[in-house]
Amino acid sequence: MTHRPQDHRPPRAEIGNFDRAPTSLAKLCARCQEGRLAPSHIEMAFWQAGGLVVIRGVPAQICPVCGDQFLTGATALGLDRMRAAGIDASAVTGRMEVPVLEYRAPDAVP
Repeated sequence: MTHRPQDHRPPRAEIGNFDRAPTSLAKLCARCQEGRLAPSHIEMAFWQAGGLVVIRGVPAQICPVCGDQFLTGATALGLDRMRAAGIDASAVTGRMEVPVLEYRAPDAVP
């Protein structure tokens, strides 16, 4: 599930076990202070060995109001360990085509 495609900030790592919290007790979003975080799964992308790597199914807490994404400390640590271990060809579950664009400065505004 992708949220707020224009917002490319990485999810925040927070310590806690959000997956077992009932909605009424769900943590209030630290960014907008309006939404209650809900468990979901996201995709994470990073560069490794000159290529883009995407990890699907990353557990996260997402604010339904602003779309901000939060990871538990354990999930962030798991992602760090995956990156440090490198790409295991036997673990690759798919491939995707990614468009590549060159930066173009916007026209000057009068």
